[in-house]
Amino acid sequence: MAIQKTVLDSSNDSMQGNNVGGTAYEIYSISTVQDEDNLIVVINTNFPLSGVGEIAAGDLLFNFGNSNLQGANGSLYGVRFAGNNDSGVSQLGLYSNVSAVSVASQNTQFLSNYGAYNQYISNHGGTPSAGELSAGDTYFSAGSHVPNVIQSGNHVSDVQVRNAANLQSRGITTQGAGSNTFGIAIPRSCLPSGAFTLSWSPECNNDLVAIRDTNNMTLGVAIEKSLNGHEADTDKDAVRVREGAPAVFEYAVKNTGNVSFLQRQVRVTDSDQRFVPTLDVSSDRGRDGILSPDETWVYRASGALQQTPVNRINFDTDGRGRSLAAGTIIDTEYSNLGIQISTPNAGDCDAMIFDSSNPSRCDRDLGTSNRDFGGPGVGVGGRRGRPGENRYDRGNVLIVSQDGNCRRPNDDRNGGTIRFEFDELVGLSGVGLLDIDRRGGTITTFDEDGKRLGCYNMARLGNNSFQEVKICNDLVAAVEVTFRGDGAITHLDYCRLYRNTGTVTVDASSSLSASDRAFAQVLPPAGR
Repeated sequence: MAIQKTVLDSSNDSMQGNNVGGTAYEIYSISTVQDEDNLIVVINTNFPLSGVGEIAAGDLLFNFGNSNLQGANGSLYGVRFAGNNDSGVSQLGLYSNVSAVSVASQNTQFLSNYGAYNQYISNHGGTPSAGELSAGDTYFSAGSHVPNVIQSGNHVSDVQVRNAANLQSRGITTQGAGSNTFGIAIPRSCLPSGAFTLSWSPECNNDLVAIRDTNNMTLGVAIEKSLNGHEADTDKDAVRVREGAPAVFEYAVKNTGNVSFLQRQVRVTDSDQRFVPTLDVSSDRGRDGILSPDETWVYRASGALQQTPVNRINFDTDGRGRSLAAGTIIDTEYSNLGIQISTPNAGDCDAMIFDSSNPSRCDRDLGTSNRDFGGPGVGVGGRRGRPGENRYDRGNVLIVSQDGNCRRPNDDRNGGTIRFEFDELVGLSGVGLLDIDRRGGTITTFDEDGKRLGCYNMARLGNNSFQEVKICNDLVAAVEVTFRGDGAITHLDYCRLYRNTGTVTVDASSSLSASDRAFAQVLPPAGR
């Protein structure tokens, strides 16, 4: 995984004796290849790494400043990679605070300066250039020889010289007709960040090449997941889907950095292993199998969703499964489930546990089951055959306490409100109620902005009656159960939203990944 820039040089601007073009000193191209660890300078040339006779390879010279080469002298970075050259430093490697000098005159260069060299090439049918720079670019001084070796500097790190086979094995391509290709790998962390101009030539300056680039390789990837064409990043945006109906997840993967990725390096997965994302090849720009910077690929996976399990709070235990005793005040006992319970109205006492299996003598209308079924409950509304027959033992129920007395729990005959708040939207499906008499009550649902979604009336089934109010799968943030008289809550049923997470991972020497979630409310199949 790398970013590569290649610059071609004129193929006929070298000289050897009186010959111009295609000589042993001809440079055809220079490349910079950046991976996560190294900046690799790749040169294609006829000039062998070992040199030509007594003439060796010059040093690489990096200028990270805004001035020309002469103005930056003394603050350059340089790389000595040929041990047989006339560099002023003895050790191979990367140097900082470099002062550079030309050794062209002592290495057979008979022309007086860079300008004279370019004129000679032109006069003999060649086209002088310096790679990315034109022959007349003021980066090099026309009135002197171009510096080509380190005169002095501070050693920073070692470098690695790589041959053509090594470069090819790393997927690095080269351009040019040169008979020799070699690379110099420099630790990127040892170089400054930012733009630079890099120049190189043999010691004789019988050809010269330069390239401009930036030491700033950024790896980046992002993913946006949608369901049936809708973004569903939050519970508020949850998409409603019928159980068994087609569900199509789309994963838009974007390269947000400046380094291209091969298709084999990009892996998209879903936390729900039933869904296996597959690349839509038509989204691959150019169909080249390369995720280029700013390019977006689309993956898809389809299947059917299943309803999430119904969660029931029945007040026998708290959110951690611990038993609740009669008289326990309820507020944060279900906070680990993301539920807070309160009595919001001024004057109401706390929400409190009442043991319907063992009611006090004066509160047998809250007993379960009804006497007709062998329980302690007393009241016409719960008798056998009545609409609110109270057939089963319900254990603990939740009441609005009459007086806050935990030793003798009793529901408030004047009614009150119990509020349930959820940490994220849930699908509310039902509320069980006990002992709703002629005064009745309501169940009101709210969205995350506090806006009322729906209001459901309690059936007035009489003393000791049981009923379950079905809620139409409202996506609720809160629900308020309001009693106008006697009453208790036996249970509350809700479903968490279905959610799954799409993740894109790019195989790299360091971790690179991104994730996005999608929320869905899975409804029962049509007709159920």
